Amino acid sequence: MSDLLDWSMSVVEGVQALEEGIFKVFDGVPRMIDEKAPLNLPGAWVSLIGGRLALQFGLIAEYATLEQLALRFTGFDLVNEIDVTDAITEVANIVGGVAKRSMISHDPLLTSGLPIFLFGRLVVPSQVDQALIEVPSSAGNVYFATLVQKDA
Repeated sequence: MSDLLDWSMSVVEGVQALEEGIFKVFDGVPRMIDEKAPLNLPGAWVSLIGGRLALQFGLIAEYATLEQLALRFTGFDLVNEIDVTDAITEVANIVGGVAKRSMISHDPLLTSGLPIFLFGRLVVPSQVDQALIEVPSSAGNVYFATLVQKDA
């Protein structure tokens, strides 16, 4: 479970790095919450696999919230479904990339897969540990979910 906690702290660093960069996407303070991920929400998911770690990382929220985040991220006046999915997968990639750099010391072989955007409900087996970070924003709550296979 330590890897999951370390990863979650790295995700918080990734969100904060986004805030310190050239654009401001989130306007709330990220916090870990003790709940299961709301897996019926749309969002972008990225796989990260290494010699020791294997996890799924997602940025999920209500679709209207994702639209607002895409507007802020792109600077467009209006976004369509393609703009939303592209922008949100890019944000997930950025946050996941910062977190991955923090975790390289835990697993030097850690690599990222290609992100995918899912609209459907995700079903997670009971053998999977979950960590959830909530980032409140004026557009609505955004969640960064991490799913890791439990140790046998």
